[in-house]
Amino acid sequence: MTAELHISDQISLKATEESAKLDQFLLGATMAICAYLAQNNVYMPIGMNRGTVMIGCMLIFATSAALGFMRLNTVVKVYQKNALLVGTTDKTKALKYDAACQRLLRRCRRYGHIRNVLLFIGLAYYIAAKVGASYYCQGCMPNLPG
Repeated sequence: MTAELHISDQISLKATEESAKLDQFLLGATMAICAYLAQNNVYMPIGMNRGTVMIGCMLIFATSAALGFMRLNTVVKVYQKNALLVGTTDKTKALKYDAACQRLLRRCRRYGHIRNVLLFIGLAYYIAAKVGASYYCQGCMPNLPG
């Protein structure tokens, strides 16, 4: 039985490490996307133009990056609460720490899910902006007011 728990603990630790690596990679990639969009955007007055659409796309990716930071911060808080949970012998404190850990884990999952959805939306928005801008510039789309 202890060998099974030992293997179980190793698998759980490996999953946690890989999840943290994925979070760090996605945060770095999102920040790189934001830097690329900020550097390559042609800034124009706000209106129905390519520059405004790209600013909106950049804001979506920036929001995703902010949620990535919040997720990493929440993971650190979960580790802190788990350390307190392991170190306590008082049952009421243990229940309090366990409830706090569960609440933080739900928040962490929510941040991760919203971050992933925003990454997908940002990618779709970027592709639509690039395709739409090429059609708009060639005169295939009707002229928009403004």
